[in-house]
Order: sequence, then C-alpha cells, then structure tokens
Amino acid sequence: MEKTLALIKPDGVQRKLTEECMRRILAEGLRIRQKKTFLMSKEFAEEFRRDLKEKYPTIWNSLIEYMTEGPSIALLVEEHDAISRLRKLCGPTNPKDAPKGTIR
Repeated sequence: MEKTLALIKPDGVQRKLTEECMRRILAEGLRIRQKKTFLMSKEFAEEFRRDLKEKYPTIWNSLIEYMTEGPSIALLVEEHDAISRLRKLCGPTNPKDAPKGTIR
C-alpha cells in the first residue's frame, strides 16, 4: 500500500475544482484517507518547493506568491501503486504538455 500527497493549489480552490479533482481520484480507484484545507505560509512554501529554487530562479518569487495567495487542499491518497497512478491522472507538471483528460 502506497501513500502520496495530492495538493489542490489556490487557483484550483478558487475555481471550485476541489470536488471534481476528488471525484477523478476516487474514480481511478484511489482512496482519499485525509483532507485538510490550509493556508500555506511563505516559509512552508519555500521549503516545500526548494527543489525548484535553483532550477527556475526567474520564476521563484512568483511561484511562492502563487502557492500562498489563498487556501490549498491537501489530500492523503492511498492504494497500491498510488504514486504512479496519481501522477498519470494529474499529467505532466506543465499544463501545456498535459494530455486531454488529465487533471492539469
């Protein structure tokens, strides 16, 4: 059994996509074990996405602003192969590269 994090970021919450994202996760046969709405602090966002600071220095500040502009929803997702299944469902990080039908 694998556990992984699904994060519905502020733009998804603002656009009222939370229920649709959860519906798709459940339809994939994944279980949502916990759901938490929270406001990400600047410090937490910087630590959470520290892997991108050197990779994308020109957008770093705007990324942190984006992550902290409103509430996010964290979902603890669990099932066999949860990580690969959720990644496939979400699609590539860049929405422009995401196939039709993925969450992005």
